Amino acid sequence: MIDTRERGELKKMKPIGSLLVFIAAVLITLGLSGNALAFHDGGVAHCDGCHTMHNSVNGEPDLAGTATEPGTSLTKGSDPSSTCLNCHLDTATSTSSYHVMSLDGSIFHSGGDFFWVNKDFSYIVRGNTVTSKGEDKGHSIVAEDFGLAPQAVPATAPGGTYPSDSLGCSSCHDPHGSVTNKTGPISVSGSYGAEPEAGTVAGNYRLLADNGYRTAGLTYNTPGGVPVAVSTNNRNQNDTLHTDYGSNMSAWCVNCHGDFTMAMKHPVGPTDGALSKTNNQTGMSYAQTYNKYVRTGDMSGAGWPASTGPYLELVPFERGVGAALDTTSTAGPSSGNVMCLSCHRAHASAFDSAGRWDFTTEFLADSHPQAGDIDVGDIAGDPQQTAYYGRDMVNDYGEFQRSLCNKCHAKD
Repeated sequence: MIDTRERGELKKMKPIGSLLVFIAAVLITLGLSGNALAFHDGGVAHCDGCHTMHNSVNGEPDLAGTATEPGTSLTKGSDPSSTCLNCHLDTATSTSSYHVMSLDGSIFHSGGDFFWVNKDFSYIVRGNTVTSKGEDKGHSIVAEDFGLAPQAVPATAPGGTYPSDSLGCSSCHDPHGSVTNKTGPISVSGSYGAEPEAGTVAGNYRLLADNGYRTAGLTYNTPGGVPVAVSTNNRNQNDTLHTDYGSNMSAWCVNCHGDFTMAMKHPVGPTDGALSKTNNQTGMSYAQTYNKYVRTGDMSGAGWPASTGPYLELVPFERGVGAALDTTSTAGPSSGNVMCLSCHRAHASAFDSAGRWDFTTEFLADSHPQAGDIDVGDIAGDPQQTAYYGRDMVNDYGEFQRSLCNKCHAKD
């Protein structure tokens, strides 16, 4: 793994200033100065936004300010993810695109921030130095132009066979936005709840790969179709402004992580992971437990800090097939399902296994990174608060708040 922040570079000896100037130029060239949806609009964008038609990039500067060869399929980056990050990297000047990677961990989207997969930090435990490796914090996409190298271990997706050295943005997102068996053109994005015009269809949520999409030997096949969700483009997801999930997320994830639906794995989805099941610890359904649990020692159902209801963005859920979705809803589940993203971020997080919270500590107030840890100087603000999306865990939940598994299980 290459720690680009320590080296002060994003591609080999790339100066940050050159990157910012280039990104600004790219945004203007692609016409992204207005609505971020103007480029993709739920489907395939204009071809020369991502590709160089006649090898012309050979005579144009790349992100390092030098002439370069085009990537595979004549992309404007060395690889698919580098091409995506030309627009989706967050910098001081790139304010008009949906960003998935920052330079300081400050993106608080539901999917997470790829900053963390390139970030090592260390801390002392009983006199011993513990190093938290970036490669353990999520999907380690390969983006050579931005210092994101292939991950050697594990060589394949946990619970599956997808090769780690082929992992990129286009492993999960179809850059052309294809929709299986569509009956007309795509007129709106499927991410924001807009109704398509007559004779047209909406694109998939976040351009997620549809049935039949093929990548690195994998062909997507998701019974029931791609995930249904409605999102907000606000980079600061919280309990009152967040992605609201409907259905099919876990069924889609197991295209790569199939073993995680086998016996002895945490149940997910509308059958095994139904929140209507009885929680034997409380005698209530898991949905009722979720709605009553406030924090360790508090089952009053009064709602979490700064919220008007039991919904917690750190522990989301699927509301179920056909449920009305609302990105401002603070309502807890009436039924619905546990899903993979109830516990994990889709991209990456500050915690191992892309956890929405720290799975490895008894008390969440002890989660790392913390101020005073080694190599946390480039993390925005207080490192622990940034890791928890701006939340002060002690102030909001108490010094002795335990794992957020208890939001459904109440075993603390």
